[in-house]
Amino acid sequence: MNGTAADLQVLVFPVPGTDLLLPGGSVAEVLRADDLGPPRAGEPDWVLGTLSWRGHAVPVAHLLPPAGPGTRLAAVAVCFAPRGDRALPYLAIGSPGLPRLERVTPESLASEPEVLAGIPWFVATALRLNGRAAWLLDLGALEQGLLG
Repeated sequence: MNGTAADLQVLVFPVPGTDLLLPGGSVAEVLRADDLGPPRAGEPDWVLGTLSWRGHAVPVAHLLPPAGPGTRLAAVAVCFAPRGDRALPYLAIGSPGLPRLERVTPESLASEPEVLAGIPWFVATALRLNGRAAWLLDLGALEQGLLG
């Protein structure tokens, strides 16, 4: 690999107007979004369903705007829950398109503090990645929203 110690891998969910980012180390696996079960009782409305993955019932969050009526998920990124709570060791992010890995360097990333007032609750910070608007997802906020 041609990277340096300061380089990071992020999973990029392309969205019109911005990209959603997850640190690569927080992602356990990306897989096709086949056969989601219904959400568990009491799940927030942003949970589309439950994925059976390696013996766990993993809630699948849909944070991206749908592309249109009847839009289906193309992929699911299963992530390690930050607290590692036994009740929720994993959570998943659904994507209507295929997310991609991208290398991030200090030169390719810039913060956008003036955008922070308008970001959704599930975003940790607003950034620019290679000149494109990007939001870093806050897995801790998602986890807390699922655990209550």
